[in-house]
Amino acid sequence: MKKIALVLASIHTGSSVTLWKEIAELAEASGDQLFVFPGGRIAYQENQEYLRNEIYALVNPDNVEGMLVWASALSGAVSIEEVEAYLYNEELPTVSIGVKRSAWPCVAFDAYAGMQSVIHHVIETHHVKKIAFLRGPEHHDSAQSRYNAYIDTLQHYRIDVDPLLISDPVGWTEGKRAVKQLLDERGLFPGRDFDTLVCSSDLMMFGAGKHLEQLGYITGRDYIITGFNDSRESRLLKVGCTTARMPVVNLARISYSLLGQNLAGDDSLLYDITLPCPLIIRRSCGCTYALGDEEHARSILVNETRFAEWIIEHLEVTKEEEPLLESFLAGDFGVLSQFARSYFDREGDPNHLTEMIHWYQKFFAKKPFDNERIMGDLLAIQDLVTHEHAYERDCQEKLLNNLKSDLLTVRRIPALGTIMAQHLPDLGITDAYLMLDGEEGVTTLVGGYRPEGPIRTQEQFSSRLLLPQHYSQALGKGVFVILPLSVDNQSIGYLLVRSTRFNAVVLEDVRTSLSSAIKGALLVESANKARDLAEKTERSHAEFFANISEALRAPLEEILEITSDVTIANHVHHLFNTIDLSLSYTPEFTLEQRTFDPLALIRRLGSVAYSGPSRLPILVGDSVRLGQALEILSGSKEILLEARLADEGVELLLRIHVEAGAQRDVAMRIIVMHGGHIHFDKMGVRILLPFPSVLGRAKKTSGTRKVYFRGDQEEVLPSFLSELPNLEVVQASGVKSHELEAFSSSTLYWDGSRDDGSLRRLLFQIIAHSELSTCPFVCYGTPLGHETLAVSLAVSKSQEGSLVITGSLGPYFGFLRDAMVVEAREVPKLLQDIVLGLLICDCIDADFLIALRKKTSAPFVLLRDAWSPKEVETLGLIPNVVLAHTSITSNPDFIARLSALRSLGDVLPPLTGILVKKAVAYIDEHATEGMTRWQLAEAVHVSEDYLTRIFRKEIGVSPWEYINNHRIHKSIDLLKRSTLTIAEIAGKCGFQDQAYFTRVFRKITGKSPTMVRLDGK
Repeated sequence: MKKIALVLASIHTGSSVTLWKEIAELAEASGDQLFVFPGGRIAYQENQEYLRNEIYALVNPDNVEGMLVWASALSGAVSIEEVEAYLYNEELPTVSIGVKRSAWPCVAFDAYAGMQSVIHHVIETHHVKKIAFLRGPEHHDSAQSRYNAYIDTLQHYRIDVDPLLISDPVGWTEGKRAVKQLLDERGLFPGRDFDTLVCSSDLMMFGAGKHLEQLGYITGRDYIITGFNDSRESRLLKVGCTTARMPVVNLARISYSLLGQNLAGDDSLLYDITLPCPLIIRRSCGCTYALGDEEHARSILVNETRFAEWIIEHLEVTKEEEPLLESFLAGDFGVLSQFARSYFDREGDPNHLTEMIHWYQKFFAKKPFDNERIMGDLLAIQDLVTHEHAYERDCQEKLLNNLKSDLLTVRRIPALGTIMAQHLPDLGITDAYLMLDGEEGVTTLVGGYRPEGPIRTQEQFSSRLLLPQHYSQALGKGVFVILPLSVDNQSIGYLLVRSTRFNAVVLEDVRTSLSSAIKGALLVESANKARDLAEKTERSHAEFFANISEALRAPLEEILEITSDVTIANHVHHLFNTIDLSLSYTPEFTLEQRTFDPLALIRRLGSVAYSGPSRLPILVGDSVRLGQALEILSGSKEILLEARLADEGVELLLRIHVEAGAQRDVAMRIIVMHGGHIHFDKMGVRILLPFPSVLGRAKKTSGTRKVYFRGDQEEVLPSFLSELPNLEVVQASGVKSHELEAFSSSTLYWDGSRDDGSLRRLLFQIIAHSELSTCPFVCYGTPLGHETLAVSLAVSKSQEGSLVITGSLGPYFGFLRDAMVVEAREVPKLLQDIVLGLLICDCIDADFLIALRKKTSAPFVLLRDAWSPKEVETLGLIPNVVLAHTSITSNPDFIARLSALRSLGDVLPPLTGILVKKAVAYIDEHATEGMTRWQLAEAVHVSEDYLTRIFRKEIGVSPWEYINNHRIHKSIDLLKRSTLTIAEIAGKCGFQDQAYFTRVFRKITGKSPTMVRLDGK
């Protein structure tokens, strides 16, 4: 097995398409390893083609044994000498294709004679005199040979060479630009100023010809156009174009054979070969047949042997087609359809096939020939093959679109391997290895797949190598294409693929799509790194202040206990407040949102005289922090505090003047964090604590409408409503669902001490309504200490279903009221005797739970020590199910959430709830790593804010609280079972440092890690 490199500028345009495909088929048939390097023209700036050049460094003896290089195709911006110097490696046997250089044997084609034959034909046959010429790249040897042939041929026929008829040198793809120079800049007109347009290549001819067609010129009537190469572009204008055929197939076969014999040790065959470029006549010059008129054709096709040779050369008949051709020439017309199908399938020119049949009928047919029927059959075959190709392209396009669609979702480079493994095999790519540039001299294999499975482990290796050695050694025979990748003026690596279909257009599409996906992923990773840095900085600041606070509080508290000096005590309190002010600008300063009675809070201020309503509505906030703020503002002095109900909340007026400073700033910060307002004037301090909504913080309403909902059995309104002006009283049972919208700009008043069916129904409707659930909700007489008014009102009602807990979870929840602890298998029978309010279950058998769901609509809370993504996907399909870890069972907010679930049954809809469940599974897998908020949100494809909202609504705590509970749960197990140090345990459980771990541990458990370890012993 030989290891051969094919080096060329591209594989998807011009003659390259045929050349690389032919060499690929030869390599596959020979059982060799062929590595194709489409690395662009050297130093070519347009479209940043030079960025592809980086892969040429991989053409070295570490990777291949010999090299085929289409040297002329690599020039354009540099000379052919510079191409040779760039690629030359004395250790690597090389055959040059297209142009001779001293160091290498060469298989070339006679571009000069080929272009001469084209120009000679249009002058001799069509008697043209005004011949324009579109020049190819300036530094391209073959392009220069074609230009020289144009000059010399015109001089031979004594036709003046007019510089105005010659374009500036342009790239092969710039035919349109070249002809626009003649027409727009020089004011020339086809037919008047030039009758023939000779193009340096078919690709240039196609660009120029399409532009002239768009301008309304008719090829063959208004002007003649010719090209060079006989690539597929020569057949894409409205008429087929006369050209000179570059002998691409023979170039491929002979060069491959030469290199193979050289590698086998036969140095005697290292000679140069030059192949002719035969004239290919089509209709763009005005001819009907390539052989001209009947007399000229007869002079060439002198016998059947010569006719067969002409067909084989002109139609480029393959070895597989030769037996069919022999049978046809022997009179078996039945094989013609097979031959035609094969010919059209490889995109042969139908005009050539038509001409073959024409001369056969004229000169060699031995029996009557139904020309009309045969032409009809050929047309039908061509149409069928065209439709088959169109269908294949459509299927291919769909596959590529699916690939591109999935690539758009990529945010992390390693995810590319999985997506490639899902899509590329359907495109004929059996292996793919994605390499990205690393530090100098190092390349990283970041992912990919092989027939054995995906590549999940990243691996660094020398940048001289194509792949890590163990992968290279396992490649085996086949054709491998190295696709260069670049992003924003920078080469970033390459994709190595094993191709079985040799479809260059697909490979180029994969290359560009993958480059775009990597660009997007790199941008996301860059943003994430910046965000990580910002979070790390913020966390460092927060931890610094928290650590200072933790270190200072204990000794300060001891000072307060032993001192009787009021001045010293005031200084200590002042220091406490200064610490809190610093902490209030960090995540460490949190508010415990709970329902509380503001009047009870005021009365705890012993030195304050109260004036105001005898009852105040229940608010939601951190009563401890608010108490701290009021203590600071009152200064422990005997002052008057007045309270009243304002339109937006409870307004407090403290009759005291408060000096500016850190103390006052702490109080202000606490009030503002509650969504309140604070104002200092000559009357004293005015504080507004806003009314909550039923679910949390209320929106600001545009109107002042006040609505109280009366129960059916309520005859007398509560006394606290007597002083409210313009209060509307609405009968709860009379409110229809479609009428709720009318109250969306109102402040809603509610007496939580009442209980009847109409009020419960209306409360649930308000909670579920997107607008009413955010309206100010002025509520009296409901239990305190709950996260929201909805939970508080729900747990205060007596009509709850039964709470059932299965086996192993009993010890976690035995303290819950009216709990029934049973085995899971007993639940179906139990449901015959009770109305279930909530099931807390350790069973994850989907079939069992689905069967239960048919018997009850009550929420199921499933708790386990660990959750896998597969379990989450399966159980997430069951409605009204909440998943969580047993590590959260001691969290008071989670317990409150269970009470709310029992009363309200408000589980998230399945399509939203599955996001929370996936987050739980992700936490299970990554909690002990340095996971960030954005990574968790990204894992379930939502924003951080949205995930926090739905996570808290489903489980009762924020994702970060949940993660910390889970980490601490794991750390307790390690403290009791292992001899690891506390610092090591902190690291293993995902904490940045021991100080932060200790603080979180104490907050959740109420003990230090050391105490828990001692208790465990």
